[in-house]
Amino acid sequence: MNRAERAARNESTFREANERIEEKADELSFTKERTPYICECEDTRCTQIIMLTREEYEAVRGDPKTFAIALGHESPDDRVIDETTFTLVEKTGEEGALVEEQNPRS
Repeated sequence: MNRAERAARNESTFREANERIEEKADELSFTKERTPYICECEDTRCTQIIMLTREEYEAVRGDPKTFAIALGHESPDDRVIDETTFTLVEKTGEEGALVEEQNPRS
């Protein structure tokens, strides 16, 4: 397995966990509150938590190539879209194609 495949698999695993967190936030009727999500970076050892509103999380999920990560966790191949209390990145190249294929919402 090459670097792009490993990174895409890890990022997709974190994204799937965050989808379950999002479902629970919906069940609990969280609307404006910030909810803890897992950093979706490619580091398999990362345990950083980022706080997002449901609106912010849904904006991230609007594109299967975008991920919410902790500040400073971007990789050299990531295209940084925005930085606030978290970094919004777009996965590019082979990694971008792989995460798009693994999107749980498609």
